[in-house]
Amino acid sequence: MRSSTFSFDRIPNSRWGPILLIVVVTAASLLVFSELFWRFRGAEPNYVDDPRRWSYFRDQVGPMKERNSTILIGASRIQLGWSLDTFRSIIPRTRIIQLAIDGTHPWAVLRDLSENTDFAGVVIVALTAGGILPGVRNGAQEYIQFHTDSWTPNNEINFLMDDFFQGYLIAR
Repeated sequence: MRSSTFSFDRIPNSRWGPILLIVVVTAASLLVFSELFWRFRGAEPNYVDDPRRWSYFRDQVGPMKERNSTILIGASRIQLGWSLDTFRSIIPRTRIIQLAIDGTHPWAVLRDLSENTDFAGVVIVALTAGGILPGVRNGAQEYIQFHTDSWTPNNEINFLMDDFFQGYLIAR
């Protein structure tokens, strides 16, 4: 019995190559137009700060046993207000990992580093007065939980591809 909504006999017997070419050219044109539109208005490519980005850099801490390594933890003050280039010019042979998370206090990250790594370098902690209060100890737990439970090699590959495009494209 034939379906009243769809029949394979009705698929047009056309050449799909030109149609596919038109679709690809249209999609590429929309991407280029969107990029030019936003760039002429002053937009610049930026990176999404999310648990995947943090997990990628947190993974780099695992094998770090050398003492000439520095990890930065805290909130936005050390994440955005710290000049990595200046720090590298003052202490050139140190490896720096930025694990600060905007809007959080560093206690959960510090606990994670001490309990789950063999890190032997320096940890620089940025802390505000409100970070001393007992109720703020688990502010970064969402990021740590993602790294522990959901970070896989597949996530890492997807992150690296996204990261590449985020560095060059505004429209994504």
